[in-house]
Amino acid sequence: MAKVKIRAFRAKDLKAILRIAKSLGYFSLKDLKNMRQDALKNNCFIASLNSKPVGFIVFKSARPKGKILWLAVNRKAQGFGLGSKLLKRAENRIKARKA
Repeated sequence: MAKVKIRAFRAKDLKAILRIAKSLGYFSLKDLKNMRQDALKNNCFIASLNSKPVGFIVFKSARPKGKILWLAVNRKAQGFGLGSKLLKRAENRIKARKA
């Protein structure tokens, strides 16, 4: 059984984020450039299966409400609820910052 984990972004995850985004084929080069910058300066969580990054969410948690900037899950890892788990984790972080 695959081990799923949602964890905080680390700078070394940047290549994995861009690899995942590129593999989906619908982000432009400009999107990838912006995604890189956004991941480094905003909140970001990584979804991993068996310790391998397969998805991510980049978001702002500023008041009065947060904003999802980027969300992607590798095609082979889709259908396991990773996108929903990433959204839930971001939502919880945003709610915690409003308190």
